[in-house]
Amino acid sequence: MLKTFAFRLVDVFTSVPFGGNPLAVFLDARGLPERQEGERQRVVFENDAGAISVTLIAPMLTMQQPRPTLGAVLQDRDAVAAMLGLDATALVPELPVQAASCGVPYLLVPVVSREALARIRFRLDIWERVLRRSPHPQVYAFTLDSSEGGAHARCRMFAPGMGVQEDPATATAAGPLAAYFVDQGLLPTPGPLELKFEQGIEMGRPSSLHVLGEQNGQEILSLRVGGQCVAVGQGIIQAEV
Repeated sequence: MLKTFAFRLVDVFTSVPFGGNPLAVFLDARGLPERQEGERQRVVFENDAGAISVTLIAPMLTMQQPRPTLGAVLQDRDAVAAMLGLDATALVPELPVQAASCGVPYLLVPVVSREALARIRFRLDIWERVLRRSPHPQVYAFTLDSSEGGAHARCRMFAPGMGVQEDPATATAAGPLAAYFVDQGLLPTPGPLELKFEQGIEMGRPSSLHVLGEQNGQEILSLRVGGQCVAVGQGIIQAEV
């Protein structure tokens, strides 16, 4: 039997249409199968971090994240810089290139300036050699030299292992970066964890991710990532149930 499922198409983590990340939100997904026979598209109900609670109350979206963990520090900064099409002087010398995760592992790479971040030309051949088989093959490059009012960093994300050349807004990377900020003492003042990261600028899909959390000293107890969203369309999908 065919059943019709209605969805709305929204751009999330942005306040402007065709910014941020496009997302199809099903108004009632009960009974929607994960995969339709003969179809190439896959309907995803959870990501690599497992099931994540997402709340969408227009015009805001929030996502609860698992507690973050910090991982290994990569010592070969020359190789990491070359993977980004940069030289090692473009990486912040006093900050580590370090793995971090809230379920999806990323390699966090601190870059000296917005200009250097914009010059990144991701080298797939070097990524294949340096990161492909590592526990943290996704790359989240960032700079503290941000431009948007109140933003703590500007970021770019590359995940060729997931088939993502570049992502305009990456909630699963914002949590790990927040943990890195806490660990490295990059927060301007003590108190509640409130961070804002801009992303997608170089792609022409500007995004703003807000991270809120509870912490005890340098230990993060909980994390939520949220942002604005804009409705851009709607439709239906029919599926055998």
